[in-house]
Amino acid sequence: MHQKILDLAKLEKALKSFDRAVKASQKVLNSKELDIKETVRAGLIQNFEFTFELCWKFIQRYLELNNQISKIIPKKQLFREAFENGLIKNPETWFEYLEARNKTAHIYGEEASDIVYALSKKFSKDAKELLRNLDKINE
Repeated sequence: MHQKILDLAKLEKALKSFDRAVKASQKVLNSKELDIKETVRAGLIQNFEFTFELCWKFIQRYLELNNQISKIIPKKQLFREAFENGLIKNPETWFEYLEARNKTAHIYGEEASDIVYALSKKFSKDAKELLRNLDKINE
């Protein structure tokens, strides 16, 4: 079956930006300068939100282009479809990212950044795996 081609440059750029935000947050984690710490924390959260949004949108686009889904479906179902199509390894993990994304939209400051920071390495790894799988399918 011939796969439709997706332009993955935006997702790749977002993942690089997210990784830079994680590294920056590690550097200022114990900073005494509150302004810098808050700014970096906000950047990490914003990068996570943006990158997560792109991930699920690319999953949806891929599934729509390849006739796996024909309409917008709930995100949990989308992640199940992504698993069934070999794009991700574990939909439950992506449910966890979805929950974190929903929380960051409603809470701010240290609590939100703690949630994102705790998931950041796992999310980065899984999002890069998604990108690799999409790229492999794109060939």
